[in-house]
Amino acid sequence: MLSGVSAHETLLDCLFPGDDGSECPNPIGAAKLRQLKIGIDSFASKYGRPYRFVQAITGSGSLSSSGYSPTEAETSGVQLADVLHSVIKAIRSRVSARIKLVRELVALESTPMDELLICDVPLKLMTRVTSFKMIDEETFMVSWTSIM
Repeated sequence: MLSGVSAHETLLDCLFPGDDGSECPNPIGAAKLRQLKIGIDSFASKYGRPYRFVQAITGSGSLSSSGYSPTEAETSGVQLADVLHSVIKAIRSRVSARIKLVRELVALESTPMDELLICDVPLKLMTRVTSFKMIDEETFMVSWTSIM
């Protein structure tokens, strides 16, 4: 039931705001890729996406999207441990949210129609989740307020 929750390719996308792995977080690496006319997609399937949080874990980048080089304080052992803790916490939170979503969908699928009628759900209403994409809170709030 829950086997694919943590193995999905989008598990790490936008783990931190703006970090979808679609561009090289290292300015020198990004310039070299542009010079060689190599797109991220051409090597992502073989090597993986260049997420900022991976650069931050290795001490060669920062979690922020500013693109600046990390200071010596940011690459200290304590700071790198904090970054690693933040990444693990974010992954656990993402997996937990996906597990809850899958459980809710399974429960909804297995709920007899009689129980749905008690909740005043019209019989002609039919909903099917065809895809699920993680978005950040700001994007959600913008889309939510535009509906109202």
